[in-house]
Amino acid sequence: MLRFMLLAAMSCGLAATSVADPVNFYLEEFGDLGTDLSDTHSAPTVLGSLPLGESLVAGFIENAQRSDIDIFTFTVDTNLALDSILLSVDGDRHFLAISEGTQISPTESNTMLTARLISSSQANDNLLTNDDPFAPDTLGISAPLGPGDYTIWLQETQFETFGYAFTFQTSTITAIPEASSGFLLVALGTSLGLRRRRRR
Repeated sequence: MLRFMLLAAMSCGLAATSVADPVNFYLEEFGDLGTDLSDTHSAPTVLGSLPLGESLVAGFIENAQRSDIDIFTFTVDTNLALDSILLSVDGDRHFLAISEGTQISPTESNTMLTARLISSSQANDNLLTNDDPFAPDTLGISAPLGPGDYTIWLQETQFETFGYAFTFQTSTITAIPEASSGFLLVALGTSLGLRRRRRR
């Protein structure tokens, strides 16, 4: 019960910092070990496409009962960019890794965008811009992340139970408008007109 109340408080704290409440993208209940997020690196839980704006993924790592890890995949749609991922956690020294695609290798850090240790003191850090590599041979990560599939792996390193909440912030990609053929003809005509005047 205490963990559930703590997670609810964390969620409210995150929502209070934004104009609108985040969309609850995935919320796990404490003790729900039968239907919690995947423990399998090659078959993460697929959460689907992130909505526009803020969305929340919240759950628990329950290593007090068993060696629990949470792995999930999400999609950034073609018209969106992922500007930030904020992670609030209880405690210290939790392992976090992010990879492109719908799987994440537990042994090949050179296929990960980032691999790092995360603590409660880093709750306001954007994981996409505050890269603190745990493994030096990761690919590197920076904001924003473009359209595609991404996988997150979160795990305890000291066999304790803790709650966590990811807040994702997406925005619409602004396409650069292409010059129309009509605009090009006007520009060409103006250029030719100026040349004729100079000759006179």
